[in-house]
Amino acid sequence: MSKIKEIIFPVKYCTHCGNSLTNKTYSFTNEFWKLNETVYFFWCDECNWQGEVKELKQFVAQELEE
Repeated sequence: MSKIKEIIFPVKYCTHCGNSLTNKTYSFTNEFWKLNETVYFFWCDECNWQGEVKELKQFVAQELEE
C-alpha cells in the first residue's frame, strides 16, 4: 500500500493581511498552471481576500546610478 504524499504550497500567508493559510479548515489554496507559469490561487478566511500569486523564475533589475 502506497502512502499519499501531502502537497505543500509555497504560499503560507495571505499577501493582504498576513494571516496564516495553513489552516485548511477555513482557508483555501489551489495550484494550477498557465502555459509555463505556476499560479497559486488562495482565499483567506480572515480578511475574505482572494487572489493569485505567480511563481517567478527570473527577476531582472537595473542598478541605480549613484
